[in-house]
Amino acid sequence: MITVEGYSESDLLSVKAKLSSMPKFPVYVRFANDPDTDYIFTDRDASDWKQLDPKEPQRLKKVNH
Repeated sequence: MITVEGYSESDLLSVKAKLSSMPKFPVYVRFANDPDTDYIFTDRDASDWKQLDPKEPQRLKKVNH
C-alpha cells in the first residue's frame, strides 16, 4: 500500500495479511482517518491492487485495469 499506492506510514494504523483459499492473501487495512473500519484488499500476485469489499470510500488511489 505504501510503495504501490503512495500512502504514508502515518496514513495506516494496521496492515494484516492472512493465508486463505479465496483470495489467497487478503490484506486487512485500517486507516488513521477511519480507525474502526477494516478495508480488505488483494494484489492478485502482481501489484494490481483491488479493494474487495464494497465499503465507501474506495481507498485505492490508482485505478488498475
